[in-house]
Amino acid sequence: MRLHVILAVLKRNVASYFTGVLGYLFITAFVVLAVALAMDTRFFAENDCSLDRLSTNFHWLLLFIVPAITMTAWADERKQGTDELLFTLPAKDSEILAGKYGAVLGVYTISLMFTGSLILGLEYLGSPDYGMLLTTYVGYWLAGAAMLAVGMFASSLTNSSTVAFVLAALMASLFVFVDELRGVRSWFESLGVREPLGVSGYLAEFSSGIIPLGGAIYFIAITAVFLYLNAVMIARRHWKGSPTATGNGIQYAVRAICLTIVAVCLSYAFSVIGSRLDLTRGSQFSLSPVSRDVINKIDAKRPVMLTAYLSEEVPKEFLPVRKKLQGILKEFDKMGGSQVDVRLVTVQPLSKEAEEASQWGIQPRQAQTEKDGRFSLEEVFLGVVASSGFDQVVVPYFEKGTPVEYEITRAIGTVSKAKKLTVGILTTDAKVFGGMNMQTFQPNPEWRLVTDLKQQYKVVEVSPDKPIPVKGAKPPETPKSGESLDPTAEETPPADPVDVLVAVLPSSLTQEQMKNLVDYVKTGAPCLIFDDPVPVFTGLDNSPNMPNKPGQGGGMFGMGGAPGAPKADGGKATSLIDAIGIDWDPNDVVFDEHNPHPALEEQLPYKQLLYVQSATDASKSGINTQDPITAGLQEVLAFFAGTIQKASGAKVEFTPLLKTAADNTGLQGWSDATESSMFGQPQVKLDGLRVPDKESHVLAARIKGTETNGVNVIYVADTDLVHSIMYDVAERQLLNLEIDNSLFVMNCVDALAGEEGYVRLRNRRPVKTPLAKVDEQKQDFDKIRKSREQEANKAADKSLADAKAALDKVLEEIKNNKELDEVTKITILETRAAAENRRLELTQKEIDRAKASAIRTARIESNNKEKAIENGVWMRLMLLCPLPAILMGMVVLIYRVLNEDSGISSDRLVSR
Repeated sequence: MRLHVILAVLKRNVASYFTGVLGYLFITAFVVLAVALAMDTRFFAENDCSLDRLSTNFHWLLLFIVPAITMTAWADERKQGTDELLFTLPAKDSEILAGKYGAVLGVYTISLMFTGSLILGLEYLGSPDYGMLLTTYVGYWLAGAAMLAVGMFASSLTNSSTVAFVLAALMASLFVFVDELRGVRSWFESLGVREPLGVSGYLAEFSSGIIPLGGAIYFIAITAVFLYLNAVMIARRHWKGSPTATGNGIQYAVRAICLTIVAVCLSYAFSVIGSRLDLTRGSQFSLSPVSRDVINKIDAKRPVMLTAYLSEEVPKEFLPVRKKLQGILKEFDKMGGSQVDVRLVTVQPLSKEAEEASQWGIQPRQAQTEKDGRFSLEEVFLGVVASSGFDQVVVPYFEKGTPVEYEITRAIGTVSKAKKLTVGILTTDAKVFGGMNMQTFQPNPEWRLVTDLKQQYKVVEVSPDKPIPVKGAKPPETPKSGESLDPTAEETPPADPVDVLVAVLPSSLTQEQMKNLVDYVKTGAPCLIFDDPVPVFTGLDNSPNMPNKPGQGGGMFGMGGAPGAPKADGGKATSLIDAIGIDWDPNDVVFDEHNPHPALEEQLPYKQLLYVQSATDASKSGINTQDPITAGLQEVLAFFAGTIQKASGAKVEFTPLLKTAADNTGLQGWSDATESSMFGQPQVKLDGLRVPDKESHVLAARIKGTETNGVNVIYVADTDLVHSIMYDVAERQLLNLEIDNSLFVMNCVDALAGEEGYVRLRNRRPVKTPLAKVDEQKQDFDKIRKSREQEANKAADKSLADAKAALDKVLEEIKNNKELDEVTKITILETRAAAENRRLELTQKEIDRAKASAIRTARIESNNKEKAIENGVWMRLMLLCPLPAILMGMVVLIYRVLNEDSGISSDRLVSR
């Protein structure tokens, strides 16, 4: 093939497209539609600075732009009769075809380049992942290249541009909507084909930040097949009408079918292989150095066996999980060599494989799925067993939020070690290890914290009733044979020291128990402490603001009965706080008026629900991006948390790990955060008084002592953060929340235990890219709204206080009236008090109505202003993005108008 011939045809066709206004009109429409699809209402609700919304709907754009570009490729040549002239040129059919295809591909590429202004818009709104944007555009380009070949084939079938447009749209729609065709997907799944069939499925992989080899081969295969069909159609003129026409037609049809079969097989084979190029920020889809290091440390004499039990069919929501799990396991198999053996077991319900999985403790989870418009529950297996000569670890199920690489790497690292470190869980009223609830008479399951720790450590329960042994310290003196240091003491073997002690709600300990914990902390032994002014999930009866332990039942329905034993320091844990070197007031509850997830405002109205997020600007980040424990975390969720700070004069190193933003947060007291229920039990309060103080409040910190105070503590002022409910939210990504609570807790334990390798692996998280510019403007309006709400509350309180003062004054005047006898006073007081109370009740209702109206008006105005921000961003992008195409089209139009008479003789021009 001769390049100069191909370029000549290419330039001719590209020039014909861009020398007319129609081409720019199509490009302008393409860009406008791209902006509309990329910046729809869900774009702002999801608060993600990416092109995910455009990728979800890009197939619709292909159905428009591909027919628009290709409809004239062959049809106009036939209509105008220039095809005969074209094919009489000294050029091969393949060269002409290559030039034609290069021309339409060039036009499509230029059209895509005009949408590049969207990237500038994303850069203005936030900090997008440019690697992900690159792979997204590679996917757009490959998908368009494949559909252009389809469109050119449609154009070769007719001499009408309109018919060619319709045919191209219909043919392309087969590839676009094949996954949506009723029954087709189910039929392929019954054959064991789980890979995407259509354009949308592969585009989703490209838009996630990777270039999958299977996806690239899929689009290249479509291109090759339809370019061959184009070649057949333009070569048809050589044998059309000849005696061998029928035979040639059958021959080329068989060739096309064979080529299609080869293309399908290649595409499926490379999709199953799963190779890919990872261009995401931080290479999220490649094995990390930590994983490679764990593999290298495996004893060759004791290789690790990874057995994965995976359902053959999973709901589409879990397809990415299954795909990533398979991909990571293949990476381990490839990198591990003889040290790691991977076995993938396909499991069907009620099968031999399902029974084998259940013996390891892997049980199916029920997940709702939709198939052919019908909803059903499916049993899904997604579990992995890691085993070696030392140990075995079972990961029973991978939820949508489970970090796949970390879980498998941790399992390999655990089973390849001869000895595990020990983590102790201090026995407190939080009942982290589970046990019987004496108020409800129901068993409490062990917390997910314990289950998670058991995957990596030996976990034991530590009693605070006796001194807690310290690792490396001299053991207590034991009596010689026949002697006893304490004749009344029971002979119980001393507990082994632990590597890390975890204490959840130590404020519930008695004074003697607290002394044992304080003595342990003062030794400098590693300790992770969680305490909470309002422990919602463990029960407000356990709050430090309740000086006694909860009663053990005894009354009707478990109520009443004798009160529990008094807590140490009246529940304030003063001795422990002083020993650590921090200040903590259990009466202070942190709130945050800003919710970074607008879609959850109504579902989660609690202002005490704290979304602690990381930010590029360290001064604005709620997560410490410099400390290894929290460096890679994105968002941690706390609930009715307290706050701590370094004690004045304390000789400790105080490093904040989690804190609130300074703009919208503040503190409220126990009485404002809680109220009594109808049974007299404390419960959380939604509408308590909240006044932002514009200060940042530390929720968690690491405290390291000096030579005089050798403490080694991580203190977290919230127990709800570590509760099983938060683990469930994180793993299942409930309400689309992607929180890192479990990762934060495990990072704390590992950092205290000196196992910092896994900390780096956990922190390897997909980087969130919020719309920072929009968030900043919304926060400004939030401040105004909150200020107006506070003014309305103050005005209502003042009006009510004035009304009550007026009532008291009237009643006082009657009492002080010496002209009336006592009986008359009582009668008048009762009558007047009843009347004034009715009037006060009406006044209070009117005040409450006015306050509610003012607050509602402030919220409506704030919502309208926020929508105005979104509409303003949308409008600016809608006007600016297509502007280059419009300007170029206008230049071409003006040029053609000015030069339309240039080739005409002056004596033939009509004078005007």
